[in-house]
Amino acid sequence: EDVSGALANSHAIAFLSNPSVLAWGQNGHGKLGDGTATNRTTPVLVSGITNAVSTGGGYYHSAAVLSNGKAVAWGRNNYHQLACLNADRRNLPAPVSGTANAVEVGGGYYHSLAVLSDGSMLAWGRNSYGRLGDGSSVDSISPVTVSGITNALTTDAGYGHSLAFLSNNSVLAWGYNSQGQLGDGSTSTRLTPVLVSGITNADSADAGYDHSLAVLSNGSVLAWGYNQYGKLGDGTTTQRNSPVLVSGITNAVSAEAGYNHSVAALSNGSVVAWGRNDVGQFGDGTTNDSNWPVLVPGITNAVSAVAGYYHCLAVLANGSVLAWGRNGWGQLGKGAISSYETSPVLMIGITNAVSAAAGSDHSLIILSNGSMMACGYNSYGCLGDGTTSFRASPILVPGISNAVSATGGSYHTVAVCSYSGGWLTGQYTHAFNDLLINCEYNYRVRLRNADGVESAPSGCKSVVTLCNKPTGLWFGNISETSLALFWSSNYNPDWTTFNIDMSLDGVVYNRVLNTTGFEYGNNSLSPTTKYYFRLRAVNLANQPTGWVYASAQTLGPPVAPDGLLAHGKTNPTSLGCSAMILSAMYRPGNPAGNAVERWVQIDDDSNFSSPHANAGWLTDCDVPPNARWYSPNYGGPAFTPGVTYYWRVKFKDQSGQEGAWSSETAYFVIAEFTQVLENKGYSLLCIPCYMIGKTVGESIGDDIDLIWIFKYSEADRDWIQVAASDEFENNVGYFIWCENPGTVLGFRGTQQGNNGGTPVSLTLSNLSDLGNYGWHLLRNHYSFNVDWSNFVLQNCDSTHWKPWTGTEYLLFDSETMLGCGTDTIGPGESFWVHANGSDASLTMPDPITAPAPLPPPTMNWNVQLTAESGLLLDTQTYFGAREGASSGHDHFDILKIRSYAQDYVRAFFDHPDWGRYAAPYAFDAQPFPAAGGTLTWNMKVYATDANGLVSLSWNIPPELRDGWRFYIHDKTSGVIRDMTLFESYDYPASGENTRDFTLTATMLEALLFGDSNLDGTVDESDAVLCSRAEHGLETLSPQQRYVSDMNGDGKVSVLDALLILKRLCGHLPGN
Repeated sequence: EDVSGALANSHAIAFLSNPSVLAWGQNGHGKLGDGTATNRTTPVLVSGITNAVSTGGGYYHSAAVLSNGKAVAWGRNNYHQLACLNADRRNLPAPVSGTANAVEVGGGYYHSLAVLSDGSMLAWGRNSYGRLGDGSSVDSISPVTVSGITNALTTDAGYGHSLAFLSNNSVLAWGYNSQGQLGDGSTSTRLTPVLVSGITNADSADAGYDHSLAVLSNGSVLAWGYNQYGKLGDGTTTQRNSPVLVSGITNAVSAEAGYNHSVAALSNGSVVAWGRNDVGQFGDGTTNDSNWPVLVPGITNAVSAVAGYYHCLAVLANGSVLAWGRNGWGQLGKGAISSYETSPVLMIGITNAVSAAAGSDHSLIILSNGSMMACGYNSYGCLGDGTTSFRASPILVPGISNAVSATGGSYHTVAVCSYSGGWLTGQYTHAFNDLLINCEYNYRVRLRNADGVESAPSGCKSVVTLCNKPTGLWFGNISETSLALFWSSNYNPDWTTFNIDMSLDGVVYNRVLNTTGFEYGNNSLSPTTKYYFRLRAVNLANQPTGWVYASAQTLGPPVAPDGLLAHGKTNPTSLGCSAMILSAMYRPGNPAGNAVERWVQIDDDSNFSSPHANAGWLTDCDVPPNARWYSPNYGGPAFTPGVTYYWRVKFKDQSGQEGAWSSETAYFVIAEFTQVLENKGYSLLCIPCYMIGKTVGESIGDDIDLIWIFKYSEADRDWIQVAASDEFENNVGYFIWCENPGTVLGFRGTQQGNNGGTPVSLTLSNLSDLGNYGWHLLRNHYSFNVDWSNFVLQNCDSTHWKPWTGTEYLLFDSETMLGCGTDTIGPGESFWVHANGSDASLTMPDPITAPAPLPPPTMNWNVQLTAESGLLLDTQTYFGAREGASSGHDHFDILKIRSYAQDYVRAFFDHPDWGRYAAPYAFDAQPFPAAGGTLTWNMKVYATDANGLVSLSWNIPPELRDGWRFYIHDKTSGVIRDMTLFESYDYPASGENTRDFTLTATMLEALLFGDSNLDGTVDESDAVLCSRAEHGLETLSPQQRYVSDMNGDGKVSVLDALLILKRLCGHLPGN
């Protein structure tokens, strides 16, 4: 029968199997439970407990579980950690309501935990950071169920977090998580238990102050949490929010966390330590910290190792004890006090130790005869010798002759003891020790009264002791088709049954053998295959131990590669680039080696009978086992767009073993049409006509998961998201969101053209054709260029407008901001047309015969403005002047696409006098004023969550600085800033915020377009100057370039000279 003890902050409790509880040490708040608040330097009985089965201690309180399953608690109660009301403390044990079937109790700083016999857990007391694990942070005076736990075995707690070790060998955690001590991959406080990531085969778990350890069944150790001084042992000092392997440990039998260091005992008898070493905690003769395990020199026969705050102990197989680290209070037991010892020293007078425990600054040793010795710090009587004197040599703890385990806290000690039996007075339970493993024992009870008269024996009952887990698993006789598994009995008798299960994936296991032997063999296995095994022992009552896990791989060449990708995609059918990069996962043979050669075949059928590309074995790879291979850029024969190409690959390892061809079907298709998305954000899709009748998913294929696509609804006057199952519509413009600039989209289909003109209805009565009075976003649905001059218009504006394909919605050409931009509309490109009445329509010309006229001239300018607050950014707000614009709303004013981000900042123009068109606009164009005239824009800046400061910035183009003066007026603060002298303006704002501004631009003199030499007239000399400037014979100022750019293409050329001559002939209007 298991008996246990627990430690707390500054007191001790010991569970005796007679079965009472001893306690000693500091007794503030009555935590010793003897009815007083007096410190005790020797063990005293806890009042009223005669049937305890386990104990647990908190910061200033204690608890115990009785044989009837009830829990009792005593000590401090400031946060109801005793589960009782109207009492700051209790000096005597009091029952905890609702704990009728507890098997273990534990205490945190201000809360208590209990594991029940059904595997569930209860908690009560303080609940900050979710300590109780019930999904809330509300303190509880009575036990509440820890959420979701049904199979707990033990529990442990650090400073602000708790762990539960489960019967399925996993670990749960909850509570405070600022240093990642819950191991769930985050630093978020958890109000309910979460699985510690990736642990499925733990044998034990230990919670340190702010980090945690777990020993796995394969002998490795995991660590997570705060990594100061490298106490996680992973080679870094980086905080780990998920478990990481402690470097180099594969055979640990135990691991324990000190304050800032950790220690582990290994199955070969050695001991390693890592973390802080400022007082010799490593025992390696130095005081150098280490973020990976360091071997403690000279120890080869350790059976266990434990860690105190700043010192370590190791129990050796010969019964002696070694100690190292801090020794300021004699805790190393070497017979003298010293600052610290950097190498192990022998603890004096101990030759028959069986276990050890370390407190903050004292040490405890249990001997084979059941007595216990202690040394070190003793101010609160934690050595239990009746004094408060420090002890540099081990002394016997009086009153204990049947100890089986012990543990030490900061200022207290806990011991768990056994009892020999015999006649008992007033006792109803009895613990039997030193029983044989997996044996059936019969027992009966008789009574004796005060006169010595004995009763008849009771009826006979029986019980079977449990087995030990099998140990020492190893493999032998491994070939391409066979292997053998061997194990040690671990003291289990010959009649013990062992269950052996086998799996191909380590998840789903099947029983392959039940045996009383110690080996399993299989001669029908596949080459180069990893097999997983689990093993357990079962006693005569069919009660199993936990599983022990092992795995091995049969010999053989590399296996077939898997995970084949073409340009990072699985079987893409619309790749936008022919610079093909293939990749696959290399699966090694056994023995494992790097892949040093590869062979790729590509063909237009899956039989590879006459490969399109077949280069043979190439030595351009060096791939480690289970890593991904990437081919260089493809340089073989060209691919035909629209054709499905199949491909496969195989590898040869460094020992010359040739692997099998990949077996999974892998293929790719090069798209017939491509589009490069050059900017991050929204761009217009260029969709040729052959897409019509195909869904978005069919047309763009594998790229659909990378983007969002929107179309403009004329009926709703809003943007709506397009689903992969929707079909592309004729003449409808689509926007696409690009996350990675330079992404190449591929489209598949059949090119079409020469089918005659396409009529498009823009009438209000036919909304299915996107008919509406006003603006329409249309698209050239042909596979060839069309020219605007060949469109047939009815009741429509004579100009069209090209959208800007930048990071946000804008209607104008991104370079010239011209009304027509260019007369040529490319395949799939979109453009805007304004319908002037209910009978508006247009006919798109057949692209085969369309001519290409010159673009018309236009004169305009714009200024870009940026709004920014923290991570919030808006770069797409413009104000400008344009010939033909209206001071009210017109088709030169651009709607701003709404934000799809949760938090954003926006600068926009919103004019109530625009009637039903009033909305947030990204661009507000005003008509040119007369010389000395002023333009005014009303602008709002709105932020959903301003970060304390909003910054507005702008860049006045050089060609405008000589002829215009710009000002910004903050209508809230009254500040007016000259935008030609300053390039930014900041104002304080937090949270949701809106501010109004007025922008003004004053023309200093009349602009005479065509007056290249700025002499006040337009004549032939200006045309000559333009021609000379194109050939580098003249250098023009910014203002000269501005008035010379007649066609608005951003440069001065002979075309501008011709337009100047046309103006002189009266073919073009003047200013």
